[in-house]
Amino acid sequence: MAGNGKELARWPFFTSWWPGVEGEFPRLSRHLDEFTRALRYGQPERYGTEWTPAIDLHETDEAMTITMPLPGVKMEEITVEVTPAAVEVRGEKKAEHEEKEKAYRIREVAYGTFYRHVELPAEADADKAQATLKDGSLTIAIPKQVEARAKTVKVAVK
Repeated sequence: MAGNGKELARWPFFTSWWPGVEGEFPRLSRHLDEFTRALRYGQPERYGTEWTPAIDLHETDEAMTITMPLPGVKMEEITVEVTPAAVEVRGEKKAEHEEKEKAYRIREVAYGTFYRHVELPAEADADKAQATLKDGSLTIAIPKQVEARAKTVKVAVK
């Protein structure tokens, strides 16, 4: 629905039920645009606020591996916490320098704090987890608890 909310004038019962709704449409439109951009590009269009990095989660019989692209983020800016059930990654991507006089037409590179919570598909051996940052990609290797590892048992058919 494009416009400034005046289309609701045709439905006075709606505007009388929710006074001031016309003023909410521009804000709602901005949020919907940001949401669809996040679906398309994997990152919300936010600068100086919290954003959510994309991940890949790979699982084998022995371990789980999470990879997360974090270009421009320094190792000192990242915190990784692993529990048997989940992984939390947080940090900050700082802008190189602020250029307020530039008029951006498109700005899709997110800056600011980021946070990601990932529920794990199997119980993790949190004490043996390792994280490495190389070439702008964070890799978290998480071994599974011995009890959680896939175990194949042949069952005799009688």
